[in-house]
Amino acid sequence: TLAGLLGVAALVGVPLVRLFLSPAEPLPDEWVELGRWGWAALGLAGWAGVGYANRRLPPARPHVVGVVAVAAGVFAACAVRPWDEPGRSLSFHTMAAVWAVAGIALAAVARGTWVVVLAVGVAAAAVAGPTPPVGRWPVPLALAGYALVLALVARTARSGRRWAVPSFAAVGVTAAALAVWVAVGHGGVAERLAGPLTIGLLAVGLGVLELRVWSAITGAVGLVLTAWAVPDPDIPPVWLHRSAWAFVAVVAAVAVGLEGLPRILRSPAWAAAVRRVAGGLFPVAAASVVTLLLQQVLVFDPVTRRTPLALPAVLAGLGGIAALVVLSFRFAVTPAADPYRLPDARRGGYVYLAELFLVLFFVHVRLNLPEVFVGQMVRYWTFLVMLLAFVWVGLADLFERRRAVVLARPMRRTGVLLPLIPLVAFWAKPPAGVLEFADARAPGVRPFLGYLEKLPQHFDAYSGLWLLAGTLYGLIALSRRSFGWALLAALAANAGVWSLLAHTGVSAAAHPQVWVIPLALIVLVSEHVNRRELRADVAAGLRYLGVGLIYGSSAADLFIAGVGETWWLPVVLAVLCLGGMLTGILLRVRAFLFLGAGFLALDVFAMIWHAAVDRAHTWVWYASGVALGAVILALFAVFEKRRNDVLAVVDRVRQWD
Repeated sequence: TLAGLLGVAALVGVPLVRLFLSPAEPLPDEWVELGRWGWAALGLAGWAGVGYANRRLPPARPHVVGVVAVAAGVFAACAVRPWDEPGRSLSFHTMAAVWAVAGIALAAVARGTWVVVLAVGVAAAAVAGPTPPVGRWPVPLALAGYALVLALVARTARSGRRWAVPSFAAVGVTAAALAVWVAVGHGGVAERLAGPLTIGLLAVGLGVLELRVWSAITGAVGLVLTAWAVPDPDIPPVWLHRSAWAFVAVVAAVAVGLEGLPRILRSPAWAAAVRRVAGGLFPVAAASVVTLLLQQVLVFDPVTRRTPLALPAVLAGLGGIAALVVLSFRFAVTPAADPYRLPDARRGGYVYLAELFLVLFFVHVRLNLPEVFVGQMVRYWTFLVMLLAFVWVGLADLFERRRAVVLARPMRRTGVLLPLIPLVAFWAKPPAGVLEFADARAPGVRPFLGYLEKLPQHFDAYSGLWLLAGTLYGLIALSRRSFGWALLAALAANAGVWSLLAHTGVSAAAHPQVWVIPLALIVLVSEHVNRRELRADVAAGLRYLGVGLIYGSSAADLFIAGVGETWWLPVVLAVLCLGGMLTGILLRVRAFLFLGAGFLALDVFAMIWHAAVDRAHTWVWYASGVALGAVILALFAVFEKRRNDVLAVVDRVRQWD
């Protein structure tokens, strides 16, 4: 009581002296000291009042006393502030103010109410005066120690948590806010580390109160705050370095919380709480690496071809991304390690996530270590992607043999989609507007657009990509005995042939035969393999389509080049027609027989027309007419003599496919 009266007297006296003095006149040192001792005495009275209010005070409402005391404290702190001498040291004054306001407010709200009064009072007292030479780092440490004492007292007192938890929350939130302020300030490393130390003390206090999840969360926040406090605030850009180290801190919290601490802790409840918090931090880590890369894109230097991120931070970021890759694969393979307990059908998503982290790993390397992406190999990155596709599909087959389906299925899907990247990139030339936007707003995107811009458009290399894709799909077809993959492989190989024809200058408009026949053969083979699963009309339509493409493209090639200009084109068409007719007779396929006979007649008629009209050999018309008449008479004679045999042959032809 005596200490409280002395403190109140000092607090009332100092503002009164301030009022009588000129605002430009400095406050005497004795009055400043009196104000300090007044704060300290009032804080001591508050400490004494904690126990008194908890044991003796009835559940009345002494909140008015607490509000008045806090208001008086804030007023006194503002009054003592030296307006004319900003360099005056008020470190002891600020600490005493914090302790006094905390003690008074806690004595007033010992029953667990009006906790906002405490938070507002402490924060106002902490920022009342200018920054002293020793900094404000003792303030959050004092609050954290005060909160820890509260937790220890509450643990030993009966029904202590009922009043200690809200009071701890008020003190803790205020201390945490001041800790962040100190950690990102411009003081020395030791002063900035007082912020994470404050968060650590709060985590210990929460653990004492058996608030396990909140204790683990606070500990993770302390790690992140340590990452913010370590970089020098004068390093440009400081927030890039803080983001990098914060990402590493979050990954470390996830790894330690999932794989380290649960094996060390003896309490199952604590182990479960730590795993729960670490599992919740895993998506935070994923979002952190994306945020970090976006920041690097914005600050990328086109001259040095790298970001201003220091090498230790770069290597630490690479280690963090690699740790996320390992953790993702572990979650997929080991159900017990999965913090979300996903079913087997959904744990394949972790594999896709690991693959995404691998992509981000190479993005991080490109933005910070450009010397890795030099040399001739970078010019052929499309073939490197194809090689990666073969490796991924091979690993998928290996995992499938070992019955690791959760790994095999996603990796195979990724492997079969990887060839599309270089195949599409061949045509994807970024427009000038996109390049200008990247140069002005997002310079970190420019190197990746450069890979597309500088990719040589040579169809010989493009045909090699298609043939590699066809080989990959063919291997998948052989291993899985799948017609679908075989058809995809054939189409990819056909695209490779087309690219090679384009490279050699063979135009589809001048020589459609060499362009269309491979595709027609794919149609015919596909129909033959699946003839038992197809309806009769669909199968017949595919046969007519395939044979028609072969004969039609050959005839078109003949007429485009000019009838009579070359001798081998009519011969090729005739050979194809005769071969098709014989194949139709052997396989009993009407499409081969009828279309072959029709296009053979067209080929012969074209030669007769060329000889009779273009070469003016009119006798060819008479000879052809005589020969045609003889053939017709021979057919009628055979029909009359062997009528039944001919009708039987016609009936059998109708039964062909």
